[in-house]
Amino acid sequence: MAKRPAIPIVAALVVAAAGVVVCQIPRDHLATYKGKTAAAWFKEFCAAEARHQRPNIYTASGPTGSGRAAATSTDIDGWFADPAADGLRALGTNAAFYLANEFLRDEKIWTGSYRKTFYKLPKIIQRIVPKPSDPPVFVRMKIAHALQALGTNALPAACILIESYANSDPSTRLQISEAVRSLRYEPETLHPVLQGLAAKQQFSLALDLIGNSRLRSPEACTVLGSAVLNGDLLIKARAVGLLTYLGPNAAVAVPALISALTNPDKELRYSAASALAEIGPPARAAVPTLEGCTNDASALVQHAARRALLAISAQTNRQAEQ
Repeated sequence: MAKRPAIPIVAALVVAAAGVVVCQIPRDHLATYKGKTAAAWFKEFCAAEARHQRPNIYTASGPTGSGRAAATSTDIDGWFADPAADGLRALGTNAAFYLANEFLRDEKIWTGSYRKTFYKLPKIIQRIVPKPSDPPVFVRMKIAHALQALGTNALPAACILIESYANSDPSTRLQISEAVRSLRYEPETLHPVLQGLAAKQQFSLALDLIGNSRLRSPEACTVLGSAVLNGDLLIKARAVGLLTYLGPNAAVAVPALISALTNPDKELRYSAASALAEIGPPARAAVPTLEGCTNDASALVQHAARRALLAISAQTNRQAEQ
């Protein structure tokens, strides 16, 4: 049987790949700078990263001994000073809206399938058909950097990403937290979202957002206190752990921590006493309960309670002397 020519097969692949690429074309916004949309400037911004690589020399060791090796990393300052970044900044909030929407865009099923198929094709075919787009995780990393380059103009994007947090999948939530943490915005932007999550008792999401965004505001501490009072044991432990690192800022959660001192779980009691020690004088209301904990069945809880009492009284006395 004669072999069929390979050309029709290649042509079919080209047509199919072109269809996939067309479906992936970003939605442009009407605003332009120097005749280019936010989508065009973002594409140039991604390509510009390659121009801002710097060598890193380090010492490497192996079976044959040690020696000098080289690797590269991105010069972020240089990248953000690139003309492509200037183009995004010139579009301001228009670029922010575009980038936020692209961050949250769902990848089409056939796009992922085409990507897997592409890398299984022979090299000669890969040179002919269009190269697939990067996986969403890598695209979002580029978008996060582009939003950083926007500076204060990225605030609308922060609002959009935060509002979508609760309805996103775990991987996207983590990337949203990392992106938002690197942006310039007021912590108050997060408070309505946190309050909404707490009202629905979606404490796990709220704790993720507080921890990943490194919030230290009283409003965040109020949500943590609610988690201590109303969450299950795992949520209580996570919330108390976060409060431990917030020091006096966590004063609004003192009533919740006092309740945790009487929890049957000794590790939670220990963590609550440790958090109160970090809060210091603003935790004076916990003194009676802490005194009772000095006779706790757990020696660790006893030690933590004494340390908390000492921290509260020592700092209070020091303030009185001043």
